[in-house]
Amino acid sequence: MAFLTASASFAEPVRNGNDLALMWVEADSNGKAAIVSESDGVIHTFRYMQIEEIRTNSLEHAGWELSTREPSSEIKVVLIVSGAKSLKLARTLREGDCVAVKGRIYPSTGPGDAGFSVRPAVLRHKDKCLPKRGKELRREVDPAAH
Repeated sequence: MAFLTASASFAEPVRNGNDLALMWVEADSNGKAAIVSESDGVIHTFRYMQIEEIRTNSLEHAGWELSTREPSSEIKVVLIVSGAKSLKLARTLREGDCVAVKGRIYPSTGPGDAGFSVRPAVLRHKDKCLPKRGKELRREVDPAAH
């Protein structure tokens, strides 16, 4: 019993990557520096990530590299995919498809790169490209849902 309690205390919160991308766009240089220090290596979840380019067997990352675009901020997010289950899903994806992903985020610090990389990226599922306008949560669609 003590083991379960101890392991639960080490659980890291998962943050919303789509919100982070919006904060990045709206931030000035000092704000971006603060975002980098707070989010570097932290787990984030992204949804609605539209694939723009697929590079298989990337030598730099020993996996697949998916260049995606976050829809609300138009920021480029590079997904480095190396896990077996994620690679299985990646093989079914094409340019223009959308995907939900979770992983550790690393903001780009180069002058030409204005985005993030997620590595290792855990591909959750194929996703729709945009949220439904208005009602998105189940309890908003079905008031009896809890």
